[in-house]
Amino acid sequence: MTTFLKNVFFLVLIWAFFACESVVTNVKLPNIEQKLAITCFISPETDTITATAHLSQPLFGSPDSENASQPLPDANISISDGTKTARFVYDPLLLNYYVGDRGFKIEAGKTYVLVGQRGDKTVKATCTVPLKRIMDISLAMDSSFNRRENYMRYRIKYTWKDFSEKGNYYRVDGRRVYSVRLGTDSITYTQNVFPEGGFPLFTDEESNDENLTRTIVEDRSPGDAPSRVDFLLLHTDVHYHRYHSVFMTYNGDNPFAEPSIIYTNMDGGLGCFGAYRLSVLSREFR
Repeated sequence: MTTFLKNVFFLVLIWAFFACESVVTNVKLPNIEQKLAITCFISPETDTITATAHLSQPLFGSPDSENASQPLPDANISISDGTKTARFVYDPLLLNYYVGDRGFKIEAGKTYVLVGQRGDKTVKATCTVPLKRIMDISLAMDSSFNRRENYMRYRIKYTWKDFSEKGNYYRVDGRRVYSVRLGTDSITYTQNVFPEGGFPLFTDEESNDENLTRTIVEDRSPGDAPSRVDFLLLHTDVHYHRYHSVFMTYNGDNPFAEPSIIYTNMDGGLGCFGAYRLSVLSREFR
C-alpha cells in the first residue's frame, strides 16, 4: 500500500471514530397510539359483575398521551349472552364498573361477549364459562405445638378429584378472616394466605395424579381472636389462566428480568375477558 493510501485510510478511521462519539439528536421515535384496555372476569358464584377500564402506556408515546395509571370513568361497556345485553355503570368510589341490571345472571357453560368503547376506540372479546365446578373437597388437618414460641401450627391439607378429561385450569387461594372488637364496634379483617404445594395457577396437564392437593398453614397463639380460614378453588378458562400467569410471574423491580408479554384476548385493544367457577371450603378456629 502506498504512503498516500495509508494516509487516506488513517484519516477515514479518525473521522469514523469521532463520528461515533457525536451525540445524535435527530432520531425520530415511533409514535404508538394508546389502546383501550378492559379487564372483566365473570363467575356464576359471584354476586356482581365488575370490570375495569384503562388506557395503555406505550413505550414510545406522544407527550400528549393521557395518564395510563388512572381508571377511565367514561367508557361504555356492555356484556351479552346472545339473547340479553346488560350495560355497566361506573362506580366513582371503587373506580370500576358494575352491571346495574341485577336480573342479568352468569350461567355455567354459556358463552358471553364483552364490548367496550371510548371515543374512536372499540374492544371486543368472547369467553365461555366452565361448565363444571369442584363440588367435593376433602380436608385433613394435623397440628404441632412450638413450645419455644408458644404457638400451635395447623397444617390443613385440601384434596379434590381432577376432572376425567384433561385441559382443566385451576387456581388456589386462601384467606384468613377475623374480627377485632373496639368498644361496642367489631371490625372484620381479611388477610391473604398463600397455599403451599406449588404455583397458585396450574393445569392438570402438569400432573398425572387423579387427586390434586394444596396445603394452608395456620399459626395460632393463646389469646388470638377467633378466625376462619377459607380455601378458594377456582376452575378457570384458558383466558383467565394465561392472563393471571403473566402478572404473577412479572418482576418489574428486577432490571435483569426478561420482558413479559401481556396476554390479551381483546380484539382492538388490551385487557382480558375470562371466566371461572368458584368453590370455597372454610375451617373455623377458636
